[in-house]
Amino acid sequence: MHEKNKKTDWKNYWDIAFNSTITSQKNIDTKYMSLVIFVTGATGYSLIEYFFRGYTHWSMALTGGACLLTFYYFVRGNRKRSPFVKALAGACIFTVFEFCVGLVVNLWYGWNVWDYSMQPGNILGQVCPVFSIAWFVVCLIILFVANKVKLLLRILPDTDRM
Repeated sequence: MHEKNKKTDWKNYWDIAFNSTITSQKNIDTKYMSLVIFVTGATGYSLIEYFFRGYTHWSMALTGGACLLTFYYFVRGNRKRSPFVKALAGACIFTVFEFCVGLVVNLWYGWNVWDYSMQPGNILGQVCPVFSIAWFVVCLIILFVANKVKLLLRILPDTDRM
């Protein structure tokens, strides 16, 4: 009898999480938004690299998606913070991701995706102050654009009521 209750609990969990109409629209919207943010970050990061270096690497697309998604969740959880603090946190997020990914793809696998060893203040050739400052500026731009998009979405008609 105890085993049967365990199976029922797991079945209920599965139904609530994946199959049932019990799943709220908010959860679906959050999953969809996370995917949109990740793809936007992957595309944006790759485009920035392509624009400034003339090429990119698939690992940078994954890194960009992960960075922007992490930044998005940080901003959602810290709405009352100033844009300066949010951008500073974003620069840290991007820099830490870049450092960790650089350790793996550049130093461990030896793919040589990038090398900042000639930049002043670099750490193991993977990150440097110049690019951390650049990420700060990019995060300020992201916050500005996100705010404008949010304002635009508020003035658009609600299609559910039409």
